[in-house]
Amino acid sequence: MKRLVLQLTLLAGACGLLTSLVQYSSAERITLNQLAYRNQLLLQVAGLPSADLAESQDSRFVISLAQEPVGIIFPISTAQGYNGTIRLWLAVNLRGEILGVRVYAHGETPGLGDKIDLQVANWVLDFNGKSLVNTAITDWAVKRDGGKFDQFSGATITPRAVVAAVHAGLTQFHQHQQQWLEETP
Repeated sequence: MKRLVLQLTLLAGACGLLTSLVQYSSAERITLNQLAYRNQLLLQVAGLPSADLAESQDSRFVISLAQEPVGIIFPISTAQGYNGTIRLWLAVNLRGEILGVRVYAHGETPGLGDKIDLQVANWVLDFNGKSLVNTAITDWAVKRDGGKFDQFSGATITPRAVVAAVHAGLTQFHQHQQQWLEETP
């Protein structure tokens, strides 16, 4: 019995050591892949595949074409989703118009609330071109609430949360645009 316990202990120790070595050896590759995915998503949300991105403070990115700033991408989030926090990237040009919105993390119900993800549906593309100037404040709501944005059948909470978050993000952009551009390295 002691021999069996010793063998199991050695086997468990060897497995734990092997797992730790694999995790340690792949950590850098995982980090690089995560950064590559993030950068791909950022260029996609900007809608400008040849743009340069300069990371600023607080995970903001200044979008440049030919070394001239043309917009800013920044993270926004809302805890008002049906299944918790929804995290998004918001890209806005210097005129205050939305270049794009992309969800990069959510826990919404598959088949219902996950339609906020561009890989599932193109609903987020409805924000493109909208601004605080060309969209009335009453329009920044889902249609059920008298606004201009579609909701999903059986899932109004999720689109309602995203519309509110995008509107709040656009308002934040207008308040901090100049400061954010000046903070670019």
